[in-house]
Amino acid sequence: MEEEITVITEEDHFKAMIGQLEREICHLEQRYKEKEDVNVAATKEDCLELIQDHYPSTHAEQKLKLLNDISHLDDQVKKNSVLTNLDFKRVHSRIISTEVSQKHQCITVMGECCGLSFVMNFKEELGKEDTTLRVKDLDVEIDKEALGNLAYIIPCIEEKNDIQAFFTFIESFQSETERRMRVFAEHQKEFEGVVSIARSGNNLLLKINNQNPREKWSVFWNFKITSLYRVIPHIYLNIEHKPKTADAEEVTKNLSDLFETILKESGIQAALKTVVEWVVD
Repeated sequence: MEEEITVITEEDHFKAMIGQLEREICHLEQRYKEKEDVNVAATKEDCLELIQDHYPSTHAEQKLKLLNDISHLDDQVKKNSVLTNLDFKRVHSRIISTEVSQKHQCITVMGECCGLSFVMNFKEELGKEDTTLRVKDLDVEIDKEALGNLAYIIPCIEEKNDIQAFFTFIESFQSETERRMRVFAEHQKEFEGVVSIARSGNNLLLKINNQNPREKWSVFWNFKITSLYRVIPHIYLNIEHKPKTADAEEVTKNLSDLFETILKESGIQAALKTVVEWVVD
């Protein structure tokens, strides 16, 4: 019985080569996707470890250049962190789909601002021809109790998918919070026994100990948010009279107006000192 001989034509040969190439392309695309679906190195040490693992000793010059570039970048990041009070702990990206015209990925950013931790999750769309970055589905995890009456702004920022607005808000909030405590502490030290720091809900106030039991003097220092998402002080004088009379209410209004004028013209320090001197004298 004669053995059957299979004749491989040139067309069959090319089809086989094309099939093999297509399988290799699919394999490489999968490897590329897996490579991108990893944590972005967030520290200098992470970068150095990656370089040591992937660059052989024969590429010493390239390795040295990368190490110098990373050190320079690390210095710049530290300077920016000091200037903005924003410290990014880790950034994670995950590709969820790649289309002809766009790439979609999920981003998670973990960081803190002056001790207040936050986690941001959002979807990013980047066109291959149109390089405009589009952010969708922004979600911010943060201690809303620490934000007090300003916590309402977080859902507004999420609705607008405005990452820059969040960074502007959180940096200015922490900066103003620290300034408030520092100024109050300075006055408490300067006028020891006369003033004391107290908290009313999420608000901070400076109580001025008046010898008159029928009057209670306090300076409330709250915050409000501008249209550009910056946190600014909202300070006012509060005087409680027992019992309330028309004359007492008139005096309170006049003093409150005077306090506001001094606040605008001379600043917070001068206004607080003036109020304390009113009570002490």
